[in-house]
Amino acid sequence: MEDNCRQYEELDWLFRRMVRKFVKERDKIAVEGIPLPAMLILHKINRDGEQKLGDLAEQLDFSPGAITMLCDKLEKKGYAVRRRLPEDRRAVALGITQEGRRLLARQHGLSRESNQLLFFKFTQQELAVLKKAFIRITDNLAGYADAILRTAKANEARREEGAVDTAAAQADKKPVSALLNLCKERSIWDTRPSIRRERPSICRRKRGAATRSPRRVSPREGRSGRCGCHVSVWKPGDDVHAGKRVRRVL
Repeated sequence: MEDNCRQYEELDWLFRRMVRKFVKERDKIAVEGIPLPAMLILHKINRDGEQKLGDLAEQLDFSPGAITMLCDKLEKKGYAVRRRLPEDRRAVALGITQEGRRLLARQHGLSRESNQLLFFKFTQQELAVLKKAFIRITDNLAGYADAILRTAKANEARREEGAVDTAAAQADKKPVSALLNLCKERSIWDTRPSIRRERPSICRRKRGAATRSPRRVSPREGRSGRCGCHVSVWKPGDDVHAGKRVRRVL
């Protein structure tokens, strides 16, 4: 089974590499300002006559957006013309012009040259095997996207269920410890023992003021000093005296 998986991965990589290489090379070709896929459209309507845009997209495996863009280029150059069908005003058909036929006459060997470059080194037996392989891969692609999406959703559902089960198990094991760790991480209170306090420092301008015993600062009170001379910011839990910062000694 593992050997089959490795072979599948290698075949998948080679197949994708072939498709990317073909598309990259094809997109480099422009014949008299017309891309190669548009030349395929011209060959199609010259051989079979006027065609609906939807039929062309289906037969040549083009998306509706791509077929519209290619037809725009052909019509702009004067090689093809679009018209609405009288029996169905929503349908648009594409027909070739005399200028388009002259273009095909000038470039008549392109299709044959393209096919020969791709397949001339194969024997007849290899071509027959390739044909069967291409047909089978095309059949396997039916429902390909739906199957992958179903697997992805199932994996996501299992991940969510596993996360819920893990959180519930941890909460059942040590609820008190979990709460203490959460409080410690968020600095809700200081769990360190035996803090010895030093004598608080006194502002010069308030040196003679009465002093009180230091008090602890809750997390909500952790802000810059209230005294004008002490503007440094202490962390929550530091010892202060009447709004002034003092040092903490552990």
